[in-house]
Amino acid sequence: MNLYQAFLKSVERHGDRCALLWDEQRMSYRELLALVENVTRYVCHQPEHDPPHVGLVAPNSPNFPIGLFGVLGAGRTVVPWNPLMQAEEIAALSKHAGARLLLFDPAVETLAQAIRSNMGADFQIISVPEAVERGANLSATAVSLPDDESIAMLLYTSGTTGDPKGVMLSHRNLYSNYASYVSVFDFNLHHTFLTALPLFHSYGLTANLLGALLSGACMHLFVQFEPRVLLRSMLAQRRLVLTAVPPMFHFLARRAPQDIAGKHGIEYAVSGGGPLSVEVASLFQDKFGTEVLEGYGLTETSPVVAANRPGVNRLGTIGLPLPEVEVAVRNELGQDLPATHVGELCVRGELVMKGYYRAPEMTAEVLSPSGWLRTGDLATIDQDGYIRIVGRLKDLIVDSGENIYPREIEEILTRHPAVLEAAVVGHPHRVRSEVAHAFVVLDPEVPDHPNDVALRAYARKNLAKFKVPEIFTICTQLPKTATNKVRKEILRQGLTTLE
Repeated sequence: MNLYQAFLKSVERHGDRCALLWDEQRMSYRELLALVENVTRYVCHQPEHDPPHVGLVAPNSPNFPIGLFGVLGAGRTVVPWNPLMQAEEIAALSKHAGARLLLFDPAVETLAQAIRSNMGADFQIISVPEAVERGANLSATAVSLPDDESIAMLLYTSGTTGDPKGVMLSHRNLYSNYASYVSVFDFNLHHTFLTALPLFHSYGLTANLLGALLSGACMHLFVQFEPRVLLRSMLAQRRLVLTAVPPMFHFLARRAPQDIAGKHGIEYAVSGGGPLSVEVASLFQDKFGTEVLEGYGLTETSPVVAANRPGVNRLGTIGLPLPEVEVAVRNELGQDLPATHVGELCVRGELVMKGYYRAPEMTAEVLSPSGWLRTGDLATIDQDGYIRIVGRLKDLIVDSGENIYPREIEEILTRHPAVLEAAVVGHPHRVRSEVAHAFVVLDPEVPDHPNDVALRAYARKNLAKFKVPEIFTICTQLPKTATNKVRKEILRQGLTTLE
């Protein structure tokens, strides 16, 4: 289904219900639609270029969904940008995308102006509120909405393993993933989605924006992740859906009062966007009395591939595939592997992207003619169908012929009471090919900080000898993307070959 048509149906069913909540302000579905329609009229009166791509840069404010559905209502493709990116980056990618119009939130006007200065004379920028105001004075234009296979959004990946790529997601991709995702958790109009995840990212887009607004639920917007602010909302509201990345769960568990269990309104706590350690999940569950349901996905799959279900949750796994999603674990020859064997996770279904924009060679490398997508993640599938991610194919460490999966070491290290975060990469070695190098962030609230000797001794107690990191580096923070994924390529930079 076309996403804009799905939004209109939601407004028709839930017009007077709260759609958006932010800073103690509310907006109903009907009020949201009125603003969206004004943006649609404005966009429709702008020249339609080929490609019909329109940029959108905004934090988690009402201007994001207003701008997004306004562009979709005009039958064009939305290109959301991370407002934390540099203007030069967005300008370069805007040129690659062929976008000539940018909608922005007034809070990032300086960034928008800088983007325009890096673009050609035919590049336009306008704030969402101004587009709403101008659109109100324009006549409505008949729009023939594109079919389900047309591109709804062009999402540029964070580039943690290389240069950013433009992922083309169709209306069918995104709607089918939304429908499968909400069916697993039974999200409905009575829920409120706590939205601290960035909406420009595929996880926030599907799990929060589409998950809430196409279901008649309320989306509570937070411009940034502030544990104390989020905790207050958890105590003040009921029927809450908390979707977050693992570091958010970690911080919330450490900052929450000891007696919060039974007082908060969280009905579902869903983790994604990166590996959730058993230690962090257990810490949150013990504190809140609410299970954390880990899921998995990537931008190329709209993004949710699999998730744990309430009541049948298996910590340490990403759960079962969503309905209508096929998964397989394959070796380097593309052959399916038996249960419990480690191989590359491959995915097929309506959720899989159309391809990378203007990059047919890169698309062919990961997407087969039969529709199977290579995820680049190493995984196992057990006899019951539960999937366990063991690491990235590119992150696999081979030490003297032994395969070492960084995630296993990272999970062990984060169980140490003084360790806040850990990331493990391969360090070049002249004789052994690679050795494990652990970068560790210590918790400032824990008084007794271990040194590298103590961390190595702790690892030896919990890991096979060949898996114990050769090197420990204690640092104040790990380099990350805007969605809290560790940028391991930065950690690898400057590592000299050991003898």
